[in-house]
Amino acid sequence: MNTECFVEDIDDVADGLIPDSRIVELIDELELVRDVIERIRIEL
Repeated sequence: MNTECFVEDIDDVADGLIPDSRIVELIDELELVRDVIERIRIEL
Protein backbone atom coordinates (compact mmCIF):
# COMPACT_ATOMS: atom_id res chain seq x y z
CA MET A 1 0.00 0.00 0.00
CA ASN A 2 1.32 3.42 -0.93
CA THR A 3 1.40 5.37 2.34
CA GLU A 4 1.45 8.75 0.62
CA CYS A 5 -1.67 7.86 -1.36
CA PHE A 6 -3.30 6.48 1.79
CA VAL A 7 -2.76 9.79 3.60
CA GLU A 8 -4.34 11.63 0.66
CA ASP A 9 -7.30 9.24 0.91
CA ILE A 10 -7.69 10.08 4.60
CA ASP A 11 -7.65 13.79 3.73
CA ASP A 12 -10.35 13.16 1.14
CA VAL A 13 -12.43 11.32 3.75
CA ALA A 14 -12.17 14.35 6.03
CA ASP A 15 -13.28 16.57 3.14
CA GLY A 16 -16.21 14.26 2.39
CA LEU A 17 -14.87 13.47 -1.09
CA ILE A 18 -14.76 9.67 -0.83
CA PRO A 19 -17.98 7.70 -1.20
CA ASP A 20 -19.06 5.50 1.71
CA SER A 21 -18.26 2.34 -0.27
CA ARG A 22 -14.61 3.41 -0.58
CA ILE A 23 -14.45 4.13 3.16
CA VAL A 24 -15.73 0.60 3.82
CA GLU A 25 -13.04 -0.78 1.47
CA LEU A 26 -10.34 1.15 3.34
CA ILE A 27 -11.59 -0.16 6.69
CA ASP A 28 -11.60 -3.72 5.30
CA GLU A 29 -8.00 -3.28 4.09
CA LEU A 30 -6.92 -1.97 7.50
CA GLU A 31 -8.60 -4.88 9.28
CA LEU A 32 -6.84 -7.34 6.96
CA VAL A 33 -3.47 -5.74 7.69
CA ARG A 34 -4.22 -5.83 11.43
CA ASP A 35 -5.10 -9.54 11.22
CA VAL A 36 -1.91 -10.34 9.29
CA ILE A 37 0.21 -8.44 11.82
CA GLU A 38 -1.49 -10.30 14.68
CA ARG A 39 -0.78 -13.67 13.02
CA ILE A 40 2.87 -12.75 12.51
CA ARG A 41 3.10 -11.66 16.16
CA ILE A 42 1.64 -15.01 17.31
CA GLU A 43 4.10 -16.97 15.14
CA LEU A 44 7.08 -15.09 16.56
